[in-house]
Order: sequence, then structure tokens, then C-alpha cells
Amino acid sequence: MKRTVGVIGGEGKMGSWLRRFFASAGCPTLSADRHTSISPHDLVERCDVLILSVPIKAAVHLAREIGPLLRPDQLLTDVCSLKRDIVSTMQGSTKAQVVGMHPLFGPATASIQGQNVILCPIRPSDGFAWLRQILEAQGAVVTVTDPETHDRTMAVVQALTHWMTITLAAVLNRQLDIDSIERFATPVFRLQLGLIGRLLHQDPELYDMLIAHNPEGDRMIETFLVEGEKLRRAFVHRQEGTTVLTQMQADVGQRFQAEMERLEAILDRGLAPLQPSSDTASRVREDS
Repeated sequence: MKRTVGVIGGEGKMGSWLRRFFASAGCPTLSADRHTSISPHDLVERCDVLILSVPIKAAVHLAREIGPLLRPDQLLTDVCSLKRDIVSTMQGSTKAQVVGMHPLFGPATASIQGQNVILCPIRPSDGFAWLRQILEAQGAVVTVTDPETHDRTMAVVQALTHWMTITLAAVLNRQLDIDSIERFATPVFRLQLGLIGRLLHQDPELYDMLIAHNPEGDRMIETFLVEGEKLRRAFVHRQEGTTVLTQMQADVGQRFQAEMERLEAILDRGLAPLQPSSDTASRVREDS
């Protein structure tokens, strides 16, 4: 059965991606956004599936607004990066079927093939089965979990990881000449510079939300600082770095074999060649 999919926030970057995805899967799609003639209430009347593709505060508000209007045979889902509050709000606001969804990629992704998607169903339902089937049929790697496990895991995958990238950017900004650092960069460090650049060219409010509003985020950062201090003492003060790394290799090294091979494949293909800066070009001309 083909279901009509309505995307609230459907003119945004992720909303547009969702419309294209479901349309390519054969589903009629409709969009409600700030400047569309169709409203969220229109989608309630005309759609089988409603997706909240808006920031989490707006998603919570919309779930409370439209949730009571939905029928038990409709599906209400979202694409927020945190799940506990929005799934709880959707569940408490509607008789419709509820599934929290988190695509672990951005709107620049060309294909869902091989991409991770997390689903947090409140209970087994036709809507959940349909959503999972349509994602997997297009090649997505679907993982089913509960909102609490999702947010706890995202405290590492997103909150801690982004905090580490921001912290490294702050250190580079204070301690080194950023304009020349790429000339000293190894291939792995150039990848890290790319992550910094990517983060600093996106919405600051997104990263503030991912770090500050994850209920487990602060605990994970604190754990990182505690473990970092232990490792600093082991490496710098006790000269025990070799022992520590050898034990870590024995404990978890094998688990990261596939990730290492993927990274090696990226490095083997080579990064884009560096372009001489204007200062470097000037020095070359002067030396010649």
C-alpha cells in the first residue's frame, strides 16, 4: 500500500531530502512550511504519514498541536537528533502510531544506500513496519532501539565528538598559526582539519543543541576529561604509554579493524592536493 507522506518543514534542506526520498519510493508527498499554501493541519487531513522535519523545540510544539487531530491509522514520526523528549511528547499527544526516526546523515547525502537510520517505535504497528520496510528496500541500515539508548549513544557519537572538534579548533586558534598549519599537516590531520571546517560552516545552534541538550552529554564529556587526565599521567609522567596502548590493542583493537581499513582506503585514494597560499607563492617568486 502506498501511503501519502506529509513533511512539516518540507522546504528545508532535510525536509526537501525526505520529500525526494519518499517520492522516489513511489509515495505521493506534500509539504507544509512557512511559505507554503498547505498548512500542517492540511497534512493531517490529507496524509497517512506525517514527518516533523523541524528543530526539536518546534517539533515538540507541533506534536502537541497536531497530535490530538491524528487518527489511530496514521503515523507520526520525526527526524530530530535527540529522541527522548520528542518521542515522549508524540506518544502523549496522539492516538496515532508513533515512531522516532533519526537519519544519521545530512541532506547533502545523495543516496540512503548504506546509511544508518535509527528507529524508536513506541510499540509494534503497521506504520513502523511500513517505514522500516521502505527504508531497508532503498538500502538503509536500520537499527531499532528505545529513545533512552539512542540519546545515551548520541552523547558519544554526536555530543562528545563535536565537543572534541570544537575544543581542538579552540586550541589551534590560540596556539598555532592557522593560516600555515595545513603545510605541517599529515593526511590524518588534514581529515581532522576538514571536520573542523565542516563544523564551523554549519548552524551553531545545531551543535549547541546536540551538546547542551543531550541529557547524557555532560556526563560523557566529564568521563572524557577524567580518562584524558589518566592517560596524560600515564604517557607524560610515568612513561607508560606503550603499556597502555598495548593493552588497549588487546582489548578493543580487533573491533576497529574494519574502521581502520575504511580509513586506509580513503587515504590511499589521496586527498586533494594543497594549493599554494598567496604568501607561499610570493616567497617562491622572491626566491626565484
